Amino acid sequence: MVFSASRTQPCTYGYLFVILTVFIHLIVTVQSDAGCDIIRNIYDRKGLNLKDVPTMALPGEHKSTCGTGFSCCTADMEYKLTEKAEDEFKANLYEASFLVRDSYVSKSEKFDGYFLELLDQSESDFTKMFEHTYGDLYKDHKDIFSDLYVDLRQFYQGKIDDLEKALDDFFGSLLLKMFTLLNPGVHSDEFMVCITENMDELKPFGTIPEALSTQMRRSLNAARTYVQGLDAARDIVIKATKESPTQECKSALMKMDYCSSCKGISSDVAPCDGLCTNIMKACLAQQAELQTEWTKFIEHMLKLGGRMGASFNIETVIDSINVKISEGIMNYQENTQHVTEKSFEKCGHLVRKRRSSEPNKKKLDKKSDWSRYRPQGNNNPSSTALGATLNGYIAESAEMLKNSINFWADLPYLMCNDDNYAAEASNQNCWTGIEIGNYDRPIVKSGLEFQGNNSEVDMVSRIRSPSTLEYKALLKDITAQLNHAYTGRNTKFISLVPDDEDYDDEGSGSGSGSGSGDGSVNDITVTTIDNDPKYRPTKFPDNAAPSQATITLSVLIFSMLFSRLFHGH
Repeated sequence: MVFSASRTQPCTYGYLFVILTVFIHLIVTVQSDAGCDIIRNIYDRKGLNLKDVPTMALPGEHKSTCGTGFSCCTADMEYKLTEKAEDEFKANLYEASFLVRDSYVSKSEKFDGYFLELLDQSESDFTKMFEHTYGDLYKDHKDIFSDLYVDLRQFYQGKIDDLEKALDDFFGSLLLKMFTLLNPGVHSDEFMVCITENMDELKPFGTIPEALSTQMRRSLNAARTYVQGLDAARDIVIKATKESPTQECKSALMKMDYCSSCKGISSDVAPCDGLCTNIMKACLAQQAELQTEWTKFIEHMLKLGGRMGASFNIETVIDSINVKISEGIMNYQENTQHVTEKSFEKCGHLVRKRRSSEPNKKKLDKKSDWSRYRPQGNNNPSSTALGATLNGYIAESAEMLKNSINFWADLPYLMCNDDNYAAEASNQNCWTGIEIGNYDRPIVKSGLEFQGNNSEVDMVSRIRSPSTLEYKALLKDITAQLNHAYTGRNTKFISLVPDDEDYDDEGSGSGSGSGSGDGSVNDITVTTIDNDPKYRPTKFPDNAAPSQATITLSVLIFSMLFSRLFHGH
């Protein structure tokens, strides 16, 4: 019996060892197959090669992102999923910034078009009024006035810098033409130069040139600088939201988006809101550096907008150009003798009588009799009939500016509010980046200097990028010009040279262009319900996952086996 018992015991242990091995292998295999089916499903949706997906989970030593333990994602799969995570991040960033970006694009275009239309309408009103008032006399000298509007447009568009000189040249040309017509004869060049140089003393047009020059300079400076502000903000939003994420950011995005599926975790939960927020704070740390200068820029835009609706109202000034200039001409007509005597006193009698027949002289005198003409008022449709007034546009713009004042600080939260990313502001029973559980790690502040405390992304560099420095410098520059315009000083026109591709489908203001579309924001696939960039299965595919009953039964069988084994000894 002893001999028999001694031979039976090894047999019993061997039998139990085989059973134990089989069950362990069975459960691991079933669980691995289920997890790999999850990632296989995602791979299929992404259009990736299904041959990359292993048939069962592999030990975690091969990987670099999803941590230790078994994983259905090889190193090559992680690389491809990281690329997908980057593409999806760019697409979601495009969507999250869409309202702000589109608002600045449309407002820039609207203001720019409106101001140019004001000038066009003003010139049309000017022509109608002067043709009605002065008839052929105006038509024969129309170029003087047409050149004035050319200069006004060129100043607004930044093609000339000195508006006061342009207006001085206009009134100087007008003085020479009127003096010649009112004082027939051949005048030396020296004499004509002399009277224009002394126009401030002669004051042929009264105080109209000085008043109109001040009003035009302030209002046009304000208008063009305001549009430049919208253009600069448009460029910065478009370009800064197209910046490529760092490698550390891409790895963190992959961990948040795909590692739960690589590990075969079956749950209907999304990444924790805290996990998403910390990752986005790291991925958008460069953009967050713009917030301080952005806030100052918005505040100065609001201040200038308020003044444009009041004392620097270009609508009022442009609409009255024809009346103001006509008043100046009338002032000259009424003071012709005084201006002539003062001119001869100042510049000498440098006049030679024209050699001409008496009939021609009479014809010239009749044509030169400006005293017969009197302004009849501006009875033509004014520029205010264009539609919505300037104050209406400014009010719309002010609302947009206020809504976007914290844009760069809010951007990480806008990203995580997207259904494609975090759970609905939840940090419980969600994907923590490691497991399903509660997220209790601290949320870091925005900006590069705080990312050293970020538990989710180990940033190698916390130095501002050249692009960030460029955007900050532009914000500072345009803010300084906004302040100059607000205080009535001359401004510098900032040349904005955008990449053509940035404006393929964005609309445009005064500085936009068009491009081929290669690499533009329009090449990014927009997320829709039918084209979801992040598939997170809420249940296992049919026949792929072990049921809870299967796992429970397996545990029960093991318990019974070990119970009998140790009960017998």
